[in-house]
Amino acid sequence: MIELRGAMRVAADEQAAATGHLHIGGSDTLVHTWLPALIKRINERFPRLTLDIQIDLKPAMLAALANRKLDIAFITEPVDDAALTCVPLGSYALGWVAGTTLKLPRGRLPLSKVAEWPIITHLRHTRTYGSVQDLLVRAGRSDARVYTSSSISTTVAMILNGIGVGTIPIAAVARELRERKVLLLDVADAALPPYDFVAAYPRDSQTHITATVAAIAREVAHRGARPIRTRASWAVSTSAI
Repeated sequence: MIELRGAMRVAADEQAAATGHLHIGGSDTLVHTWLPALIKRINERFPRLTLDIQIDLKPAMLAALANRKLDIAFITEPVDDAALTCVPLGSYALGWVAGTTLKLPRGRLPLSKVAEWPIITHLRHTRTYGSVQDLLVRAGRSDARVYTSSSISTTVAMILNGIGVGTIPIAAVARELRERKVLLLDVADAALPPYDFVAAYPRDSQTHITATVAAIAREVAHRGARPIRTRASWAVSTSAI
């Protein structure tokens, strides 16, 4: 009880004393999922703290952490850096998503058929892009057109406009799925690797705020998990955690 009382006093003192700026990095995927809820929670926990939020690609955020331009970043695994503490936040399932205007055949589809339309996916240096290319080669469609984008918003807009089929975190299009603007396709033998996120911050950080923010992020990410379903005949049920 004495230890608990001491910990509570430290937490209360830290909350009251936390001032200045906290530099946070995050990916575009999180902007469309739980990052806004996290910012709200941090604001409630540390009301005197000013937040500077940078949305960027993983390599840029790792460099910013190394240069102390970021205090904490929410990035995808794996992270091979002994100078960083990494707190697992959970995974986001990726799916093959198409707009309802694309008029794809119903039922389970071979990737060779899906690849008749452009495939919209992540940038060329990412694991997702490499997985898509490997799947296309195995399906005999190495000639498929592959469009890349670093922006979830741009990818969703392209899908909605019937430009092609996207590989995208399903949680990022939860609203569009509920509104029946997009459909989650059942593509045979074309499973995509999930997005595994971590909170990363320097091990030698002099403040407990970053560790607290990482813990809050883990809680928010898990609470934000919701099952996603569609009534389309080729849709499957999934969830992002």
